[in-house]
Amino acid sequence: MEQFQRRPSVEISDEKRAIAVGIAVEAHSLGLCTVHNQLFASAGMPAAAYELARTLVAEASPRVMFFKRDLHALKDLIRRVIAEQPTACPCCEAATIGGRFTATGRHEIPAVATTSG
Repeated sequence: MEQFQRRPSVEISDEKRAIAVGIAVEAHSLGLCTVHNQLFASAGMPAAAYELARTLVAEASPRVMFFKRDLHALKDLIRRVIAEQPTACPCCEAATIGGRFTATGRHEIPAVATTSG
């Protein structure tokens, strides 16, 4: 008899992860770099994301249907996705070595002299 392999129950579905990230971004607990489109943990506390999650679960919002009204599971995943992110955009941090940001947030890299010939 052939055994079927099941996905481990501790594995988080992509849908659930996307929901948690979306809530954290909406609540400004995660930031999104407008230059590089990279997520980072903003300076704010995750409390705003937890409060938004509580509201969505209490209202039985379709946005959180994958969590089946389990607020604790949603809050745990929000905490996890925030903790996994760097505290600043990694591309911006790497680019600031030898470059600078303007007042508008645009990154300028000094021109490098090249030789052609």
